Amino acid sequence: MIIISKLIQKLTAVSLLTAILFLVSGCSEDDVTLSQGARVISDHANNPYVNAIPLLDDTIALSNENEGSDTLEGESLFVWSGDQRYTEYGTLGFDGIMTLDTPQDTLHVFFENLSPNERDFILKVFYNYEEVSFCVLGVAVCEAEFVFSLEGNHEVTIPIQLDNNVIATDTINKLTVGIFADPNLFSMTVDSSLWRPRGMLLNFEINYGFREELILYVEQEEPVLKLDGLMFHGLMINQDFDPVLYQAYFPSNPLQVRRGEEVELAFLANATLNINEALEDYLIIAMLDWEQISMNGKPYLYVNVTDDNENVGHHGRFTIEVDRDLGSYEFIAFIVANPVNENSDSNFFPLEMATRFTIEVIE
Repeated sequence: MIIISKLIQKLTAVSLLTAILFLVSGCSEDDVTLSQGARVISDHANNPYVNAIPLLDDTIALSNENEGSDTLEGESLFVWSGDQRYTEYGTLGFDGIMTLDTPQDTLHVFFENLSPNERDFILKVFYNYEEVSFCVLGVAVCEAEFVFSLEGNHEVTIPIQLDNNVIATDTINKLTVGIFADPNLFSMTVDSSLWRPRGMLLNFEINYGFREELILYVEQEEPVLKLDGLMFHGLMINQDFDPVLYQAYFPSNPLQVRRGEEVELAFLANATLNINEALEDYLIIAMLDWEQISMNGKPYLYVNVTDDNENVGHHGRFTIEVDRDLGSYEFIAFIVANPVNENSDSNFFPLEMATRFTIEVIE
């Protein structure tokens, strides 16, 4: 139980999702069987009343119902690669490093919904911090998302391969895998429970035999303001540009914008919670309608840090362009500390997310 205890200590300040995620490489295809209960959801963005479609043979394996609790909440994340297998809690290495031959090696995402209720989920994958398409084995179309429904107290294994456009470099590479709950709901139309981050992300290091540090070809930015003594950890995004006001610590209200409008947003960040090392830099990745969106015209916001005091936070601004048709869209963001550093058991923990909010495009 050592690993679980370590996670709980790290997650005391983070809202928790009732699920477990495993990312596995090197598993055999024999591990995959026909699902009897998981369902693929089609066209989540355009159809709020989605229809379930049956899975193809040999695509997703659904376990028998697990012993669950009507009140269980929490998240645990584990990873193994190569010949390692999951056996008992606490028996696995926990540094988030996977050794692959190619980026197209089959990866197995293991996910468990520990809540008592059936829910919809969306799987997203980022390679070196940019969204990539992937293929779910047995599903004909490769896309940048996979939406599925899973009964409460059930688990599912999803075998995926990254798109052929994903290439290995002669450095370490990073693979960020995230599963988010309720992709068809809008935070502005439900109760405040969706204000909490609903999802989880892990940032893996992919080793192809090279140990050079990852190079990101995005110019770093300086935060607008450093806040000493900031008793805040994590990420918050809104339109409150004065960090002295307490509202800067709370989620954004729903925003109304016009199509093609450039929208300025503010961020409040302290990325030191989930690392036991000096903070050198961090990046923020944002999605609109579950698609990665540019920030200040770049794929992500890459922020330089010159003070690693754990009580020093940052307040800054960025712009996004909302080039969407009329309608409502969810805004989601997360933060990655020391994004180019090697993984270790001192920095491999679930990534922190900002609370999501709705952006409504009007005439």
